[in-house]
Amino acid sequence: ECAVILAEERRLRQELVTKYQAGSSIREQKIAEFQTLRKEKLEEAEKLRADMFFNEKSLKQLAEAYNDAMLQWIEKRLKKNEARGETMGYVHERDANIAMADLKGMLETLRGDELARWIIYACQMAGEMADESNLKSKTCIPLRMAGLDSAVWWEPKTYEYTPIEKSDTEKNLLLAQIWDYNLKNPSNFIWHPSHLPKKTEKRRRLDEEYDDYEDYDDYHDHDYMDDEYAYDEEDDYDHDRYSKGSRDYGRNRNDNDGDSSEAKGENREQLLELIKGDPFSYTRTLFLNKSARMLEKIEEFQKKVDDATDDEEVAETPEDVEKSDREAQEKVDKEPELDFDPMALPMIKNQVKRRQEAIERGFDYAISAQVLLEKIDTSDESVDEKWFRLRTIAMSVINHGQLASIHVWQLYLSLMPELRNDVNLAEAAEAQTCVAPWATVCPPRKTTRPNSENTRFPFPPEPIFQDAVKYCDHLSSIQNAESICAADDTIPSELEDGHFGYYEISPRSQDDLITELFEGLEVVDNSPEREEILKMQEQVQKMEEDLEDVKAKIAEVEDSVGGKDGANGGFGLEGELHSIKNECFSFEAAKYVYELCMFKGAKQKEGKSHGGTHLGDWSSSKVADDSGDDVRRIWSWKKGTKCWNGPERSADAMVSCGATTRVLSADEPETCRYVFEVESPIACDEGFRAFHSL
Repeated sequence: ECAVILAEERRLRQELVTKYQAGSSIREQKIAEFQTLRKEKLEEAEKLRADMFFNEKSLKQLAEAYNDAMLQWIEKRLKKNEARGETMGYVHERDANIAMADLKGMLETLRGDELARWIIYACQMAGEMADESNLKSKTCIPLRMAGLDSAVWWEPKTYEYTPIEKSDTEKNLLLAQIWDYNLKNPSNFIWHPSHLPKKTEKRRRLDEEYDDYEDYDDYHDHDYMDDEYAYDEEDDYDHDRYSKGSRDYGRNRNDNDGDSSEAKGENREQLLELIKGDPFSYTRTLFLNKSARMLEKIEEFQKKVDDATDDEEVAETPEDVEKSDREAQEKVDKEPELDFDPMALPMIKNQVKRRQEAIERGFDYAISAQVLLEKIDTSDESVDEKWFRLRTIAMSVINHGQLASIHVWQLYLSLMPELRNDVNLAEAAEAQTCVAPWATVCPPRKTTRPNSENTRFPFPPEPIFQDAVKYCDHLSSIQNAESICAADDTIPSELEDGHFGYYEISPRSQDDLITELFEGLEVVDNSPEREEILKMQEQVQKMEEDLEDVKAKIAEVEDSVGGKDGANGGFGLEGELHSIKNECFSFEAAKYVYELCMFKGAKQKEGKSHGGTHLGDWSSSKVADDSGDDVRRIWSWKKGTKCWNGPERSADAMVSCGATTRVLSADEPETCRYVFEVESPIACDEGFRAFHSL
């Protein structure tokens, strides 16, 4: 009996020796192959890294040249805008590059408060012309763009005014990048560095709502910029500043003006009432009131028609048909004859609502302008600096707002009573004169104002005056008294331009004289400098993409052999797992087939079906010192499919030495925890030999 036991022990030991000799030989061979491969791959990575170093140096030099070109380009653009502003702001200055010499000095005699109102009115007109698909935006985009033309922007959340010094290279480069983006995206303007797309992220959405007053309707529901909107209560808007032009722009305002505790909730409504109450808005407010009552009348008529339709009974016999026709005719005979086409009502409603939306959008733009201009007023710049800034911005708003020469004339009329033939625009708007409010100041007249040299300067400039003459002639030829004087309870069959005294505003045409005024300052740039910048951008982008490809290749090469810093990058202590990194090992137990995939997942399938239950993803390989029986490797898979009313599934493979890698058994000692016995040459290491004294 002892001999039998000893023989069995010798057999088992010989089996261990055989497994170890075969397995350790395979293990050593695979490790040697891995080390050779690792050396080759790391050398390849170093060569790539050396090439990358020189490429990065070349890219840096190109990027520096590109930045210099961008700075020179934006400096030239700003100077051109500044020169145009000086030309329009001073009679005695002349821009040699502009053919519109008769327009020079067109802003010089306007005071600070008049310049501010010019910008507000221009924004209001621009809002009425804004793209209907961009109704979410309540900010005066032309004013934002004009700020960029003048090297300023307003900060998000607080709208603090930030002028950009010529010496500030970093901000000027950001300004150039903003303009570069806008030239490439003319339908999606941005106006602050925080809106620039990040290289490492997908392009951010630009159809976000940017509102220059975030108390609109509900303070929290319209916090578009940030959850931490920080409107300074001490900077509440001074409502009297622009309403009567009674204060010089730049004058320090009383910090006690207004009730700070109420301004947050009511400020926008107060600004809206201020805009609506301005003579410039009277025709617009009148249209809103009258058109609202007209829409109510249309709704009443349509409801009456719908109710009548619902009351009609279906005729079933010839007698019923005859009776129904007779009753319908009697009803028609009793009804008064309609003075409009009922079929045109849907079209009329759409036209009215479109004009209402345009007017409301103009109000939003005007409110936006007041908020942003207030930030200039409270800035640290001197009065002269603010006046110069306003003159430049006032011109740029006309440019970016697509206003025409006739709109400029209307701005003059709104600001300068001496041009209106003693006509009060508010009274003209309210009076049933059966003429357009602007027509009440026709024919246009001229006046003079002193400039900075106390020389009286004629207003409006001759080209503007001549366009006003043509406009007045046009109004006299198309005047529709019935349309303008229509009662608000009448329903027209056609909504003509000028109905209720409101004329829709259209962007200037290519042959408008203002278009020539801003030649070279459009949101289009085909200059040689711009073309060179675009070429450099392509070169920089190509080099950056090539560098990213090299970096990705280096990472791929190093990761394929466990990483740059050693074999501990995932393939075991000596890289022994590398030889089986792409292999899967299966085991059948009853009706189930278990599959363990190295560095991937483990699953349990029923028979030969596809899919199966996910037991976990590859987690780790470690050595466990079980002092009782063996020294084993443990391969683990974690975070599998969650058991019903239980934990996430997981799997552990207890690996011992063997000549080949194979799964010997499968067990579930705990709910949803699976344990496998595995043999592999991987475990035929020095620890296994020492433990068994082989």
